Amino acid sequence: MQLIGKGRTAEILTYSDEKVIKLFYDNVPISDVQLEFHNNKVISEKLNIIPNVYGISEYNGRNGIIFDIVYGNSLLNYFINDISETENHMNNFCNVHYNILSTQVEDIRDYRNDLDFKIRNVSDKYLNSELKGYILNIVSDLPEANNLCHGDFHADNVLINNGCFKVIDWCS
Repeated sequence: MQLIGKGRTAEILTYSDEKVIKLFYDNVPISDVQLEFHNNKVISEKLNIIPNVYGISEYNGRNGIIFDIVYGNSLLNYFINDISETENHMNNFCNVHYNILSTQVEDIRDYRNDLDFKIRNVSDKYLNSELKGYILNIVSDLPEANNLCHGDFHADNVLINNGCFKVIDWCS
């Protein structure tokens, strides 16, 4: 296995010629790994812009999720290295995001609950109680709907190969 990338919660390693494993760090509970696997499975049935997901596996005592390899570069690299195409790339980025937000899903937990929990648990050092209350009111006023929300949609989580877009890191 060869290291391909590192993130805040996991490393990505080659698993075979056609697959990678997202190998989570020891501090990530199995419940989070199972949730991410579940989310990817449900979303892959609705959208063809995510890598196929195959299962949960253990390697060297760490839990991981097996995905198809996605070749290509992140959209962020295109923004940085191909400035002449920035407008085109931005339009594609917005279209992908619109497609995600327009997708209805039934079997994924309500993201508003996650937002509420995360906001309540931000240290007062970073977010005072008045601002927390203000933000929590906005979250509680969000409409009840089954629209998909990525939760961490940015240009480094969008990979492009031959004009095909794949969105990765569906942890939320």
